Amino acid sequence: MSRLVGGDTTPIATCQAARDAFLARGKAMGQETRLNRRSALKSFDVYLDQIGSAGGVGIPLEDVTWPMVAGYRDFCLAKGQAPGTLRQRLEVLHLLWEETIQDGLIRHNPVTGVPVKQPKPRVKEKALRRVALSMAEGVRLVDVATVDELVAVVIGLDTGARIGDAFGMEASRVDLDEGKIEFWIEKSDVWHTVFLFPPTIEFLREFLGYHHPARLRRDLRRGDSRFLMPSLGVPSGPEVSAAEHKSALTAADDVIGALVERAGIEEWVTRPSGSRFHTVRYHVFRITNNNALKMDGVTTEWVMARMCQKSEKANEAYDRADEQNVRKAVFSLLGILQEAKQSGDDKETNVKDGSMTFTEMMELIRYATRRLFPEPTDLPQPHLAAV
Repeated sequence: MSRLVGGDTTPIATCQAARDAFLARGKAMGQETRLNRRSALKSFDVYLDQIGSAGGVGIPLEDVTWPMVAGYRDFCLAKGQAPGTLRQRLEVLHLLWEETIQDGLIRHNPVTGVPVKQPKPRVKEKALRRVALSMAEGVRLVDVATVDELVAVVIGLDTGARIGDAFGMEASRVDLDEGKIEFWIEKSDVWHTVFLFPPTIEFLREFLGYHHPARLRRDLRRGDSRFLMPSLGVPSGPEVSAAEHKSALTAADDVIGALVERAGIEEWVTRPSGSRFHTVRYHVFRITNNNALKMDGVTTEWVMARMCQKSEKANEAYDRADEQNVRKAVFSLLGILQEAKQSGDDKETNVKDGSMTFTEMMELIRYATRRLFPEPTDLPQPHLAAV
């Protein structure tokens, strides 16, 4: 009205026009970006209708104020909207108004400074740590794994490499004569060499000799043959961009998640805050490797050197040893077969807190090697099946 009284007949920029232009620009950024923007703006439209704002989305951009955006925040939280999702929607709104400022339509962003505080749960959350793998869980993983996934399991058990480093290993950097493998450690920004355990050398000899696509020219569909795991390869190294590495790593993590789901080991845990946590991901191989070596009498310094760790405190965070699995490790070193406990509490402890000893870890790698052979008669040995 003030503009009209003053004789200014310049068309007024409305929320509707701004949001339509914003969504149109988002189409060039991909389907996921466009859908996220549309979802956030639709939510804000519902709020404008809810408060009975004159004209709804047809109101001028200048009429949207900081208190109105703060009201939208409270409106979403009252409906049970997760704080994390709400923050993302406010980021979309903030970007919308920033672009209108750049276009010279308005001068201030009403979304700037609107806080979204995540309420702390009244119930104190129990500290959750990823478990180390038990022998039974390892067998179940091997039983349902594809060929490349078998390699991922064996490499994880032997080297304790992180997923991004393990999936970046190249076949040409495996030296079976010397029994070692060289791979890039992204976190430390170095090339690292690990001398492999004898069962792993035999596994890779079988795999690279008869199952790798570099040797099977008729099966190049499995992926990039330069990688040790062709279908799971993640570009790694000092010359690889972080974006390229992260994109491939996300796909690799999804593969491991699907493997864990097929094996049916462990579970999703929902915290009081609503966030979800799965007790098994690829990093559990690193934890399992750490505990198996330490329970076998290997020093922490040697384990840290092999896992390319710089902090002893970080290494101690992997420790999962308890009375049950340490006793089993000692009995294994002495060549004594420990009888299984019948107590429910003892059984639960063994399953939940990595009871795989170094001897069992080597046996599991040998079992994975047998799984590479195509003969259907290759079944788990009796002592493995009974685990």
